[in-house]
Amino acid sequence: RWRRGTAAPGDGPAASRSSAPSPTAPPVATERWHVRAATTYPELDLAAGLVLAWSDARLMGLDPATGHTRWSRSARLGGAGVAKGSGGTPLRGGTAAGFAYLLDNTSFPWALSAVRASSGAVAWRQALDTYPLTPLVRTGDVLCFGVDGAVRAIGSDGGAARWSVSVDATGGLAAGGGVLVAAGEHALCGLSAATGRQLWRYALASGATPVVADGLAIASDTHGTLHAVRAADGAAVWRRAIHAAGPTPYAAGVLYATTDPGTVYALRTATGATVWTRRLGNPTNESYGYPSVLGHSDGTLHVGGNDRIVYALDAATGRPRWTYPAAVSLTTAPVTATGLVFIGTRDGYARALVPPNGGDRAGA
Repeated sequence: RWRRGTAAPGDGPAASRSSAPSPTAPPVATERWHVRAATTYPELDLAAGLVLAWSDARLMGLDPATGHTRWSRSARLGGAGVAKGSGGTPLRGGTAAGFAYLLDNTSFPWALSAVRASSGAVAWRQALDTYPLTPLVRTGDVLCFGVDGAVRAIGSDGGAARWSVSVDATGGLAAGGGVLVAAGEHALCGLSAATGRQLWRYALASGATPVVADGLAIASDTHGTLHAVRAADGAAVWRRAIHAAGPTPYAAGVLYATTDPGTVYALRTATGATVWTRRLGNPTNESYGYPSVLGHSDGTLHVGGNDRIVYALDAATGRPRWTYPAAVSLTTAPVTATGLVFIGTRDGYARALVPPNGGDRAGA
């Protein structure tokens, strides 16, 4: 659920560096393999050394080197007419600690299965009385998710109910340091992950896509302004009005964000100061109201562009390392393993890309 609008000027520190355009076009990646995984836009994860490809009918575990199917598990999604808060396939509950969490309605009204990512075997299955509105977040020994008007936690070892609290989490959940952060229509709330007890509340209009990093909880508001508060007590630390849209991945003290017009920001997590910015693509090519999507791996920021291009940027400088033309899924970021980059495309294929010169670090 992306939030848009116009932010007031003057919030936060000024930009420190704008990444200059490359004098020559970056090299183009090549394709190693492709596998039909869905009717359109499969969503991808990595777990237990496999590429997991999600569709509205099944979950597949693919060998990252060859694309061969190691296992496949079908799921039924009846005419429930639901849509995940992430905007993706309704079956995708997320991945954590070697498990993929599969949602379907084979039992009324919903069932959650913990699937071993290595083999596709079901470790446990639990009926749910309502559909999760957010992807599941694992913290400690509980799985947390948002439902209509509440946040719930179930045991990660069997799905038994642990706690439920009346807190709005329609904008998403994030966890770190024993704190679960819920973004809602009117506030960002910090909860004890163990008990659900509310620890703090920070007023925020239409909070979305929270992240917990370096002792801070960070989320965007309805205007695309990023707000950073202390995860322990909710005290305000900084804010930046950058028209942020979509999830903001974190790595090594830096938060990465994209905007509706197509600019990617790298921000110091501790202060919100700009490390670099990079304008990508043509903002008039925005696809179905989704911004570009970002994923970080080993010093490279991979961008699934809403201009139908995949970009690999040097995470330290923002300079493009390579590109690949493709209409990719804008609900999950590209993922990487064994030197390859994996994307889901509009025609329903999962594709493995080979970065030029043998890897993402080439040309850094």
